[in-house]
Amino acid sequence: MTSSFSIITDGKKRHRLDFTKRDFGLLTGPNFDAGRRFISVLGVYDHFTVATGIPKDAKVTRQRLLVLAAAQRLLAMIQRDEDLLSHDYKFSFSGRSGRPRAGKECGIKVRGYIGDIDTSPHGYCYLNLVQVASNGMGRIAEYLDMRIRGTLETDELGTLKIHKQEAEMHWLELLPPLIEFVRTRTVKQLEIEHYG
Repeated sequence: MTSSFSIITDGKKRHRLDFTKRDFGLLTGPNFDAGRRFISVLGVYDHFTVATGIPKDAKVTRQRLLVLAAAQRLLAMIQRDEDLLSHDYKFSFSGRSGRPRAGKECGIKVRGYIGDIDTSPHGYCYLNLVQVASNGMGRIAEYLDMRIRGTLETDELGTLKIHKQEAEMHWLELLPPLIEFVRTRTVKQLEIEHYG
């Protein structure tokens, strides 16, 4: 199940944070600022390069209270969106035969706008509606979280329907022990190592 882990230490005691690829991906979803903030505070990409990925023994030092605040905020947002994040999504159109599919589809017309639907990362499904400006460039007119909306009439393909399937999400079990560990430390700074 584990694809990666981080070790958080105060110099004496350590806490291991194991997470799956899907769990980590949930943090990178659109408009999920608490997830991106948590990744940044943990320093996951501080030593990352395209050529080597995360180097072995990559370590960062972070203010304990920043780690605590980021973890608490993430837990609150995960609790808020648990019903959405614990599913994977696919989509179909009533005007097109075939099974529901995941991925991305561009060029859907909705109310005269051009739409792009995307189901990545896992746990997300969103539709960007783009307006073409007078200079020919596109700009986002609407962002729709299709996990909440469920269906939408398109201009040419009939009804866009969202299909959901239960998926594992572990942050509700992972974050409370991390928060307790960080909360009970007395040092000002923590050292964090990343593996995988």
